[in-house]
Amino acid sequence: MPVKYKPVAGEPGVVWYPVKAGPGDTRYVRAKIGDKGQVYILPPRQKAQRPPPIVNTPIPNPGILEVTARNPRNYVLKAARVGDPEPYAFGRSAVRPLVIGADDSDEFLVLDLLWSIGEIEHLNGSGIGSHVLYFPDVGLKSVAGAAHEHFTGTTGQSASTIMTALKGSYDTLAGKAHSVISMQQGWNLNIVGYVDGIKVADPRTSPHTIAWTENPALILADILERCGYVIDWASVAEAADYCDERVGTRSPQDRRWTIGGCIQTRQSLQYWVHTLAQ
Repeated sequence: MPVKYKPVAGEPGVVWYPVKAGPGDTRYVRAKIGDKGQVYILPPRQKAQRPPPIVNTPIPNPGILEVTARNPRNYVLKAARVGDPEPYAFGRSAVRPLVIGADDSDEFLVLDLLWSIGEIEHLNGSGIGSHVLYFPDVGLKSVAGAAHEHFTGTTGQSASTIMTALKGSYDTLAGKAHSVISMQQGWNLNIVGYVDGIKVADPRTSPHTIAWTENPALILADILERCGYVIDWASVAEAADYCDERVGTRSPQDRRWTIGGCIQTRQSLQYWVHTLAQ
């Protein structure tokens, strides 16, 4: 009986070839079939490197992109520019923030760091070079004499008291999760935040719950809705249930599919849908 196989999409001349891995266990590998029926097994495909993840909403307010540098210090600071895409952090991920404000007129270099459009669930901590700052709660923290503030991106959040004191007035940055951090001498600008990302709608409750999730179906629906698409919430709920199904033999069992990352570059919607689906 001839072996059945099917072509690999996007790879001319390559097929999925069935190989028995054990009793009742057939797996498919990539292969080429010779002119006389010879089978040449190909090595596994290298997993594509996911490009650095960010969303197409531009930085809107040129008033907040103000870098005040009066003291001669040895640092190079790259700040966001008007029109740069804002980060969209989802699930649980490490995020390199955008510097959207800075001031070094006082004792410390103070940076305003944009993590994501919001509202996000939580900023668990921030690594600055070899230093780690933790934010167990929202609000003002004092670390070795330097002040830090964290905002989760609610629509009603207040302006940073640190930046207001330095600049006289400051934007509330409603709907943007950001942190104001006082850099200390010897710290470098290699900054990473550990973020539980944006809260999205879950159609499996009525009314829809807005909550943090690692569910790929819910996150993709949020991205599509932000891009102006009308969402079939019934199919989203069905896909979300499938992703949340518990699988495996460990206790507790893992969810079938989870996702986390941060979109940080301007690409087409089709590009990001394809990237997130990989």
